[in-house]
Amino acid sequence: MGRRGASSGVEWSGDELKSEFGVLIYPTPGYVEAAFIHAPRPGPSAGCLHASCPTVIRIHDFARADVYGATTAGSAVSHERPSFFPLALFCSDDVDVMPFKAVIFDIGGVVVGSPLFAINRYEKEHGLPFQYLNVAITAQGRGGAFQQFERSELDLYTFYRRFGQELSDVEKNNAAFTKFCQSRGQEVPKLPTKLKVDGRELFGQMMRTSTTVDPKMRTAIMRLKETGRFTVAALTNNFAPPTQVPASAEGGGGKAPSLDEELQHLGLGSSQDQLRKLFDFYIESAVVGKRKPDPEFYEYALNLLKVKPSEVVFLDDIGPNLKAAQKLGITTIRVDSSDSTPALAQLSKLTGVPLLESANSKL
Repeated sequence: MGRRGASSGVEWSGDELKSEFGVLIYPTPGYVEAAFIHAPRPGPSAGCLHASCPTVIRIHDFARADVYGATTAGSAVSHERPSFFPLALFCSDDVDVMPFKAVIFDIGGVVVGSPLFAINRYEKEHGLPFQYLNVAITAQGRGGAFQQFERSELDLYTFYRRFGQELSDVEKNNAAFTKFCQSRGQEVPKLPTKLKVDGRELFGQMMRTSTTVDPKMRTAIMRLKETGRFTVAALTNNFAPPTQVPASAEGGGGKAPSLDEELQHLGLGSSQDQLRKLFDFYIESAVVGKRKPDPEFYEYALNLLKVKPSEVVFLDDIGPNLKAAQKLGITTIRVDSSDSTPALAQLSKLTGVPLLESANSKL
């Protein structure tokens, strides 16, 4: 094999790297050419790479990445972690060393159930095409009731009214759904000619679906915090809970629900307090006045956590939210709302922390 860079540098392919050093190579979400190096080896604590001190490298030309052998303790490690050192020291322009310092979780669809499931149920119950209402909500853009509500620009009851009105506009929403189908090469199904969406009822269903914490996610969050190496935060698009109710029900008829009844309708209670306590920081669109995928919302979080984009892993279930984070240089993992296991397996590899039972047997 040839040499390049320092005289001690040897060129290694991925297979050679694995054979020579016994490391495991994993793809890193968010980068086309990237790898995760995790190489625990036996030996005294001051002279081995421990599973709890992974190194993530971005390799621009993986086959030509320079690897400079095993180092001695302290020669290639931050003094903040004197007990561990990387197995290989990467010293060329082909490699960027990126230790993670923070893990940021979305809430709905990631840590708790997705409100999209409630929307899909509502669609089915009312004979609407799958994703019709979800597309309609998105099509309203930045000025839509849902979007404004999550920035605390509307009170709850104004939101209910406008939310229902916007989703009942079949002319606008049929056009948006037709465009959605065409962009995916799908046949346009039969669309509604008239529709009356109850904004309060739909939103209540959405929120009540989003109250139960995924046990696997809870375990993963606790394990990350127990290492003491990561700041664990939530970054969520949410709304400010009501503190009062109107004198009469919407439409002027009947008695308005009590505050306790409204909170129950929205699934708000002690479980929400417990959810917040899982995190070191709980960053809310309703408080900040910005929402994903606005880049300024992510930048606010980075500044609050005092981390660089390259030091963060971000988990979300929504594509545009992940793309916005990637553009800032944040490593992302897409979560399947119906099964968090694959996402947590990726997070285990990136952090070196066993977050699933299956990970315990591999790390």
